[in-house]
Amino acid sequence: MSVYKAKTELSSLIDQVLEGDEVVITRHGKPTVRIVIEERPPLRPGLLREMFPDAVFSDVDIDASTPEMDAQWELWRKNIQKLGTDAI
Repeated sequence: MSVYKAKTELSSLIDQVLEGDEVVITRHGKPTVRIVIEERPPLRPGLLREMFPDAVFSDVDIDASTPEMDAQWELWRKNIQKLGTDAI
């Protein structure tokens, strides 16, 4: 596929790649670029500690829920609703 045609059909080309098709763009009739799905390596434990050895990290599980946290979130939700904001 030519560069010109790829520019005009980029959105559909992305859809094709996401469905598993291979897309090759040509320039002057020669294959130049291949569009592929971005594969990111999974994060591994300890990566941030390696990247920032002088930083202080907490071992607290921030996704853990406690009754105190749940109560604070509920209070926050009620205050937002009092403001008349449908932000949640």
